Amino acid sequence: MYRYPFWLKRAVRPVILRLRYAGLRPEDAVLASYPRSGSTWLRFLLLESVTGQKAEWKNVNRLIPYVGGHRRIPPLLPGNRRLVSTHDQRIGPPQQGVLLVRDPRDVALSYFRWQCLQGYDGDFATFLPAFLDGSVTFHGSWADNTRFWLDSTLHRDGGLHVARFEDLRGDPVGTVREILLFLGAAVNDDAIRTAVNENTIARSREKEERAEPDDVRRYASGGHFVGEGQVGAWQTKLTDEQVQRIEDEVGDLLDRLGYGRAPQTAASSPPER
Repeated sequence: MYRYPFWLKRAVRPVILRLRYAGLRPEDAVLASYPRSGSTWLRFLLLESVTGQKAEWKNVNRLIPYVGGHRRIPPLLPGNRRLVSTHDQRIGPPQQGVLLVRDPRDVALSYFRWQCLQGYDGDFATFLPAFLDGSVTFHGSWADNTRFWLDSTLHRDGGLHVARFEDLRGDPVGTVREILLFLGAAVNDDAIRTAVNENTIARSREKEERAEPDDVRRYASGGHFVGEGQVGAWQTKLTDEQVQRIEDEVGDLLDRLGYGRAPQTAASSPPER
């Protein structure tokens, strides 16, 4: 597991962000999330719901790209507005956005699995402190990243819609409808239902397998970028001590986002890779 040194983040990251966000306009919109929070799935759902196109990795990456790949993309939203995805703690010129959040106890498990796909051979107990302090990614800790968006002027001024991954899993049609209404896009429940049916976990993995190598990363282990999309897996996979450590760090945000604290029930087995 690689840890990004603080000096590198402080010295290099601002320059990268200035270059990456160049060319965004106030009328554009951002889809913000911390890594492993479900934003890839949401991008597929939004693309199909808005355009009626079958979402594959290539056209999702082209039409709702990660910020930096936006310079020649066509507008997806009414009013000649583009939609870009980001994990950064930076808003840029756009004056509207959607923040997708996920319970950090599940994010930690998903991030650990993703690190293992990339060759990390440590255990979860070693990984957890680096996840909590944000040294595993340039995007900072889950707490700092999430707090940045929730405390932003964009949110205070009503320009940020907060959606929870758990609600997206439980009611994908209703959650996507709310996002589209907020973004000012046309809403067609039949189109949203079709998008949901075409982007199940199984079908998403099929799309990943047939995607070109330039569109989705391949792993030596043969595992999938698309996870299980589980909700509440932490309740059986984390120990009492691990749950407590996470809640000590992010408890205020758990309360703020409606996740709450956990009863102390120990996991029966260590987190799976």
